[in-house]
Amino acid sequence: SGQTTPKKKSVAFCIMMDLTGSMKDYLSECQKQCQALLNYMKVSGGEDSSLAFVGYRDFGDAEQFIVQDFTSDDKAVVQTIKSA
Repeated sequence: SGQTTPKKKSVAFCIMMDLTGSMKDYLSECQKQCQALLNYMKVSGGEDSSLAFVGYRDFGDAEQFIVQDFTSDDKAVVQTIKSA
């Protein structure tokens, strides 16, 4: 008696990534690190976590922004990052 149940961790986390041409040489590693971070959040007890992704490019590029709204579906966020 007297023990309390630990509260679930709740985190809203948004990854923002520069997808402009100057980042071309670093994009693959950034994608890997983002995926590693999402995996860490999942296994570290973020049961109620919601994730989002925003990738941005230069003005005038055909697709200036890539956006994944907040979701608890980490696979959807990973897929969006891979498609960036």
